[in-house]
Amino acid sequence: MKIDFCRCALMLCPLLVISGCSKRGIKTAEHPSPGQLYIVALDRSASTNPMRSIQLSQLNQIVLQSMLTDSKMEFWTFDRRPLCQWGPDVPSSPNSLDVIENKTITLSNSELRHITRPALLLEDVANSSAFQNSRHVTLVILTDGDSEGPNDGPLFTKEAAILSKHPGFRIALLDINPENRTRWQTAFNSVPPADFMLNGDTQGTQGLNTFLNITSN
Repeated sequence: MKIDFCRCALMLCPLLVISGCSKRGIKTAEHPSPGQLYIVALDRSASTNPMRSIQLSQLNQIVLQSMLTDSKMEFWTFDRRPLCQWGPDVPSSPNSLDVIENKTITLSNSELRHITRPALLLEDVANSSAFQNSRHVTLVILTDGDSEGPNDGPLFTKEAAILSKHPGFRIALLDINPENRTRWQTAFNSVPPADFMLNGDTQGTQGLNTFLNITSN
């Protein structure tokens, strides 16, 4: 098991970033996959350090849900730029992402971590083959909600609208600070209330299992 996972972490993940996660111009499959896809994006910018343990607990909840429902998931991180770190695949154990977590989240202090550009995350997810070729997609973003790209507003709004038009799209925004909620609520205001979840850092885990269970039914 260890050998297989290491091989994925060291060899397959770079290929997934090229072919499955963030490249433009990917042809959508004629027959989308009927299963549920969970896309989890973790904000690893410096401002989220105080809630890192909460984020990881939420990530582990989704890993377990993916396993229990035999649903594929992707794991992304973002700060100055988004990166697909794992998937799309069904985790083979609750610890499947441990190596990835330790390598990609516990980062040294760097320039990458001093700015958050969620607009680029939304853009790359919208253009990924996994998103385009899945009939049911649940996007879970673990973030305090900051957006520090001074010119990213129009792109943020545009990509949120593109994601929202996917007929099987649901979104959960967890850990968002109160001052940042309006931006996200406005951008995704076309998503039906039953398919939209927004919680702050003290309530992010509450209701998550219920929301995820609905997606698998």
